[in-house]
Amino acid sequence: MDIKPIEWKGDRLIVLDQRLLPHKFEYVECKTYMDVYLAIKEMKTRGAPVIGVTAGYGFYLGIKELKEEEIGDRYIEIKDKLLSARPTAVNLKWALERMERVLKENLNEPDIKEIIKNKAIKIEKEEEEKCIKISRFGEKLFDDGTTFLTHCNTGSLATLGPGTALGVIKFTKRSGKRVQVFYTETRPYLQGARLTGLELVKEGIPSTLITDSMAG
Repeated sequence: MDIKPIEWKGDRLIVLDQRLLPHKFEYVECKTYMDVYLAIKEMKTRGAPVIGVTAGYGFYLGIKELKEEEIGDRYIEIKDKLLSARPTAVNLKWALERMERVLKENLNEPDIKEIIKNKAIKIEKEEEEKCIKISRFGEKLFDDGTTFLTHCNTGSLATLGPGTALGVIKFTKRSGKRVQVFYTETRPYLQGARLTGLELVKEGIPSTLITDSMAG
């Protein structure tokens, strides 16, 4: 079972605080776009695909707070604030631009807030479907007994669904093939040691933690 880094529940976003993993599973409730901003900025959630989806929901939460007549003039404040949470995250900008495009196309619609929310939900579903396709396709490329080397975290904690590169490894194992993994610490936040290690253990994949410099 893949770990869900975020979950949309009744107009609020539940975020797994990844800073505390693997020792503690603690969830943060985001009810406003500023809550989402802080979740991204403070590294409670991380990984490009998850950041993008999280920002989409944050955009909706910001729009929800506005009166209908304010949306056209003030949505940019919400977008810019969320963008500033992690300026280097490509998916953050990509997701917010998609949200902005939908907003502009439906600005005069009476149910604009519902349209914005549905777009955020759609982005999440798309990301999950992409990860499943990547994992299924990638699994076919590897033989029984393959050894993998990973850096950072590209599993379900960074994406939606099984993951991208780590998702391929999971699906290779799930197909019945033998695999083993060497995974780096990934300093300074130790996403490899803490997060990839956690996912590998949960998946039952034989693995060895190595220092970053041992990767060569």
